[in-house]
Amino acid sequence: MNFKLFSAVAVILFAACDMNPDANDSIQKDAIAFSEKYFNFDFRSALDYSTPESRKWISYVASNVSDEDLGILRSYGHAAVVDANGIDIIGDTTAVVTMSVSGFLSTDSIGRPGHIVEKAVFRLPMVCRKGRWLVRMEGPLRSER
Repeated sequence: MNFKLFSAVAVILFAACDMNPDANDSIQKDAIAFSEKYFNFDFRSALDYSTPESRKWISYVASNVSDEDLGILRSYGHAAVVDANGIDIIGDTTAVVTMSVSGFLSTDSIGRPGHIVEKAVFRLPMVCRKGRWLVRMEGPLRSER
């Protein structure tokens, strides 16, 4: 009896995030949705596309946005543009998506106002949980150098 239960659970878990051609589309769609929210400072909505343990990092980034930063963002007048460049599948439930982000406000210097970055590349670690692909942050996102 226990073996049958174990087998059924295993089949469900593997089917939830199997790596079929649609998986790449799902990973990319969720990475883009997160990035559009995150890089346009809609942090509350970005939480919907991230793991619960990422919440502390999103909260940290949001808490370091100053009124001066928001003024720079408003005066810029354009939303950040994101594009998925590639997906590296690491396992059945993990992947890394390489994202190009253009025209976003970088607040990477403490005590100084942010500045608009023309273009940068970020790597988003993704995990599949309960059939959904989510960004798993282990710190504030940093562009690749």
